[in-house]
Amino acid sequence: MGLLARAFSSFSKTIPIHVSKLPIDTTKLHLINQKVHGELGPIYAEKLGPDVNALWIACPKITEKLFRNEPEHPIHVVPQCWQEFNKRFNVKRGLFFLDGPEWQEMRSKMNPIFLKKNQWLAEALSHSNKVTDTLINDLKGQTEVDLEQILHKWSVESTLATLYGNCCQSTDSLNSFVQNVHQMFSSSAKLQTQSAFLAAETQTQDWLNFCSAAQEALAFLNSNLTKESKGLTGGVLSNVFTNEEISRIAQDLIIAAADTTSYTLLWALYHMATNKSWQEGEIKHKEVIRESMRISPVAPFLTRIQQKPLEAEEYFIDEGQLILVSIYAMGHDNSCFPNPEQFDPRRWSRDPESGKLKGVNDAFASLPFGFGTRSCIGKRLAEQQMEYFLNKFFATFELDVLNRVQYEMKLIGVPDARINFKLIQKKK
Repeated sequence: MGLLARAFSSFSKTIPIHVSKLPIDTTKLHLINQKVHGELGPIYAEKLGPDVNALWIACPKITEKLFRNEPEHPIHVVPQCWQEFNKRFNVKRGLFFLDGPEWQEMRSKMNPIFLKKNQWLAEALSHSNKVTDTLINDLKGQTEVDLEQILHKWSVESTLATLYGNCCQSTDSLNSFVQNVHQMFSSSAKLQTQSAFLAAETQTQDWLNFCSAAQEALAFLNSNLTKESKGLTGGVLSNVFTNEEISRIAQDLIIAAADTTSYTLLWALYHMATNKSWQEGEIKHKEVIRESMRISPVAPFLTRIQQKPLEAEEYFIDEGQLILVSIYAMGHDNSCFPNPEQFDPRRWSRDPESGKLKGVNDAFASLPFGFGTRSCIGKRLAEQQMEYFLNKFFATFELDVLNRVQYEMKLIGVPDARINFKLIQKKK
């Protein structure tokens, strides 16, 4: 540490160190993390794999200070296997993979299009809404359905429709794309405790599985991203980006949506089905989504590389430190959310007199889309797609669930088994 760090450390609390018991079951990493926070407190250090020294944070106050003091170009962490793949196969990707001034330039152009209320996004979402309308109509008359697979396809088709105004015409190729994205995330989870460079050099099976899936997924996108477009890519995006940049932006959004948006919506349906009283009466489905993301966050951790020394809540965080914000642990913390295991969407409604959230002690304990200049660029798009879906779905169906599942990690938060849903069409 430098002089500034030493000056800080003279009055800073000591950060405890946790020694992992290898091998780590990455599917249970969120539970291991929650347990260690319970033993060691809101912040601890840990060595994860051969290349990773991490600082875990499960404190809303530290999290808030961390994000509110971010520099001009925040740096998050991309899975090493994705970076290694891009380098070895000379693949250029979009916003998610950029840093520094290059990231800022693209982000500043995308923000007013994707994060502000505007006519471009509204018109593009109208194409996405047609995909939802068609799906809801197709589900009529069905009872026991595999909503997981249905939602993966819906998510890709909805995002394609938003960006291009149309969908993939081949069901088989769309199914293959969804499976390849699954394989990418699953292999990434297995590779996260290994050296991606060594895995690539020795051609391990996990590395080969990841590469095969990534190559096939990108090939699908390259063949389905048309130049003719009635969506965002044929309108406002074409005014500020080159065709190559648009292609890279679209690839990232569709790959991300294939799993993240679909699983977020799947968890929302699961929680509504296991808490059926919330299907009765009026409810804001935006609050349903928010509560579901608290209990079952698709992104259980947020990452940052600390770029300047920071003192928060009497702890010192050094420059260059990898930060992992424990979103899952905070979302299940009774000091942040009273009765945290209870599904209660109305905790996200505001008291009319105080204006405060009714059942949330600190909103920085749940940041499903991140916070600040590096928050999720697809937040508004995903929220509006999911809210429209839930409004249409529960206006048409009641939903039962025939089994119970647990939350596990495969890079993102997914069910540990297939959820068997039962649809009951409402009488008009």
